[in-house]
Amino acid sequence: MKDRFFFGVVVLLSLLFLALLAPFALEPELYTVEDDAYTPFHTNPAALARTAEETSATLLPLMQDSLDVTGTIISAARERDIEGARLDAYAYDDTLRSIGQIAGRLRLSESEIAAFSRDHQTNAADLRELVNDTEAYDALEAEFIATLVRNDPTRLAVLVFEGEALRSKMRANFESYSDRSEEMVNLSARFELDPTGYEAGVEEFAALIAEIDVRQVEHAARAPRIASGSERLDVRVTPDTGQYGETLTISGTLASSAASGRSIEIAVDSRPWKTVLTDAAGRYEAPFSIGRITSGRHFVYARAGEVHSEIISFTVMPRDTQLLLEYRGRDNAGRMVLAGSLSAGPVPVSNAPLRVDFDLVYEGGTFAWWFPATTTGNGTYTVRVTNPIEGTYTMQAVFSGDGYPLNASKSRSVVAVVTNERPIGVVAAVLIACLALCGAGAWWYLRRQRPRRAHVPDDVPAGNALPSGTRSPLRGPKEASLPSAAPPAESFADLVAQNRAADAALLLYVRLAGLLAGYLSGAEFAVMTPREVTAALRNEPFYAALNAFIRRYELVRYSGRPVSAADADALLAAWEKCAAALGAPQE
Repeated sequence: MKDRFFFGVVVLLSLLFLALLAPFALEPELYTVEDDAYTPFHTNPAALARTAEETSATLLPLMQDSLDVTGTIISAARERDIEGARLDAYAYDDTLRSIGQIAGRLRLSESEIAAFSRDHQTNAADLRELVNDTEAYDALEAEFIATLVRNDPTRLAVLVFEGEALRSKMRANFESYSDRSEEMVNLSARFELDPTGYEAGVEEFAALIAEIDVRQVEHAARAPRIASGSERLDVRVTPDTGQYGETLTISGTLASSAASGRSIEIAVDSRPWKTVLTDAAGRYEAPFSIGRITSGRHFVYARAGEVHSEIISFTVMPRDTQLLLEYRGRDNAGRMVLAGSLSAGPVPVSNAPLRVDFDLVYEGGTFAWWFPATTTGNGTYTVRVTNPIEGTYTMQAVFSGDGYPLNASKSRSVVAVVTNERPIGVVAAVLIACLALCGAGAWWYLRRQRPRRAHVPDDVPAGNALPSGTRSPLRGPKEASLPSAAPPAESFADLVAQNRAADAALLLYVRLAGLLAGYLSGAEFAVMTPREVTAALRNEPFYAALNAFIRRYELVRYSGRPVSAADADALLAAWEKCAAALGAPQE
């Protein structure tokens, strides 16, 4: 009765707690003490201090490392330590990932950190391309020297063409890298970082390009002109200037006695582009659509077996772009949906990477981050933000133009106010269901705790029955299967013979329970373990005999190991001794 009273108090307090919690379930305050989040009831100045300390102690050294390693990558590439340059590039990527993770975890609001990270991501791509192009140029140079010794004029001319195209590509890469140097130096000054290593890397990059320029001039001078033979191949680009979305025509004629149906391999910037067949007059033609290619001068040559054309060039002019962004509200899943398009005049820009910058002002402060996006075939893109928090979002799309003959552009800023409306009906239904579940659990528990009618094993003599209202201390699924109305020794032996030693031990303890019923009250006896029963009767004259039996009983019933005949005999002997001490008549 006392236990049920205290349980009822606990249930009532739990229901009261849930009722008091219900209003706050509609407007939860989500924050952790690990960051600088704010609620009306709590501000964590320790977390704010820890954030500032971690920013200066962890993030700033990583930013300094990212500046320094750029110079080592370029120096290693210039010294032709390609493996060392790649290892430094991997370390650079790891540093940038660490910067992004720490900035995101600390919810830093400085937009300069986001700009610093974005510029370094672009720098990392340029440096990887530098290392690969340097290795490729060295391979071309080695082949040029070997071909010069072999005196193969045709191959020498091709190598000069390919070297010129690769030099042009590397120069465009350098210009892209150096254009960001001023911004990188200015950002470094804002964080009191030393940009010396970065500036030295820009100078090393320029020196490397100058060295390749000199070598390329030397190679062109040493390569002999291709002698005219019985077959001649020419190539031309019409028109020789174009912009993104326009189509140029690469064509030519093979002058040969067997010109019909010949394969013509066309290479653009030293890379195989397309293979076409000549017609009956030896003419060939292929449309070249200007897409993802850098602006500037590009080189073309054609080859029909061992017959090579001269190298010619065409120019791709940069084009302005228009980038649009709009906020389309929330979808059925609660996500923010933004959509837009990228075009160069009337031409959509397809499969182009861009990003959408977010600046959020919310109750806890400000937060800046960005999402990547890629345009589809018709130049459109979509960005979805999952689980947005309440606040004012300022969003802007940015296209860098890297790798395209397109100028960078930004969309107009879009502002959206997000409020997370809670489904009050759903929350209320969940709370009611929780309360009903708690009530059902309490009812089930109280019902389960009702006093039960005493269960007395069939094989306990009537004179040794447990006190009225007492439950059997030995309840279990096998209790009903124990032998009844038989002498203990005989029943015990039958169970042992059936390899049911644990049940045999239980049988003896059930008989013993009847003998002990007069020494302990029913309520106590019903919930006591055998060892607790022994401890409670330590002052009785039969304690030694009882303790000896209980020890052997636990060994047989709970050990789980096979019981030998000696163990069984010892257990029965201990029981008989204990029963005799309790004054039981010998059967």
